[in-house]
Amino acid sequence: MQAKDRSTSPSSAPWNKGKIVGQKRPFKLQEVWAIRIRLQLASRIRDLALFDLAIDSKLRGCDLVALRVSDVAHGQSLSGTWALRWTTPWRSRNKWRYRQDHSLR
Repeated sequence: MQAKDRSTSPSSAPWNKGKIVGQKRPFKLQEVWAIRIRLQLASRIRDLALFDLAIDSKLRGCDLVALRVSDVAHGQSLSGTWALRWTTPWRSRNKWRYRQDHSLR
């Protein structure tokens, strides 16, 4: 059997050529407040709530948007402790315990 030539043609460049790859640095406190102010001025209440929850809970974006109201509230009141699930590509489901004082166990 002949091995297939897997080299790329010279005309196709990588999609991320010239871009910075890898993990981004965390937001500075000044940047967090700037984002909050801009969301408030634009009256984007949903985005502001998601942003605040993301900062407070340290959830990843995919886990954050998967949340439902029933995960954090029962009826008209918020739960004291929230059981939030987060997933990883290599494991099954794990759980964060989110307490009302904004600290994770």
